[in-house]
Amino acid sequence: MVGGLEALNLAAIYPILNTAFEADSGQSNVIFSLLESMADVFPIEDEFVAYCVVFLVLAILTFAAKLALLKFKVNLGADLVTENQS
Repeated sequence: MVGGLEALNLAAIYPILNTAFEADSGQSNVIFSLLESMADVFPIEDEFVAYCVVFLVLAILTFAAKLALLKFKVNLGADLVTENQS
C-alpha cells in the first residue's frame, strides 16, 4: 500500500510539470485520468494549483501510511521479542 501511494505521488508530478510548461501532451493513461478526476474534485479554477493540491494530499496520505506501517512493524517486533523471551 505504501509503495502504491509513493508511485502515485511520483505520477502526480507529471501533470504538474505538463501544466506548468504548457506541454499539453496526452494523458490517456489510467493513472493520469485518475489524477485528473481527483483534481476536478477541488473547486479550483487554475489547473496547475489543482494538481499541486492533489500532490500535497497524496504526499500527506503517503506520510500517514508510512507512519502506520512503521507503527505496525515496531509493535509486531516488540510482540515477537516478548513472546520469544518467555
